[in-house]
Amino acid sequence: MICSQLFVITEVVYLVLLGVTKLALLLFLVKIFPSRSFRIACWTIGALTTVITISFTIATILSCRPISYAWTRWQGPVTKGTCNNTNLQTYIAGGINVVQDFTILLLPLPEVYKLKVSFKKKIQLFFMFGVGFM
Repeated sequence: MICSQLFVITEVVYLVLLGVTKLALLLFLVKIFPSRSFRIACWTIGALTTVITISFTIATILSCRPISYAWTRWQGPVTKGTCNNTNLQTYIAGGINVVQDFTILLLPLPEVYKLKVSFKKKIQLFFMFGVGFM
């Protein structure tokens, strides 16, 4: 039972840290590129990331009714409760996270393209910012 409780806790911690990591990357990009339109895009994506993180964290915490059923359901018919379709929730969260990741990854590329540096340095910067594709 303690392992099941730890699993639920680590799920919640994972979701929060995933969102915080994305926000940290966006704040880093805001500091690098001074363009007003780029900053607005970063803040917008940051707000969406915050809303999505909070939503999935709450959905994960409240996925079973009562909440304790998330770790007691394995005991069989001794406990009573219901859980939503956690597989579907995981697929939806994964799809949204992939879209967020690619959005954050591709966000700085137009700004790098606009830089007035040599072609060689632009290619190096594209590789540096595109390292997330690997």
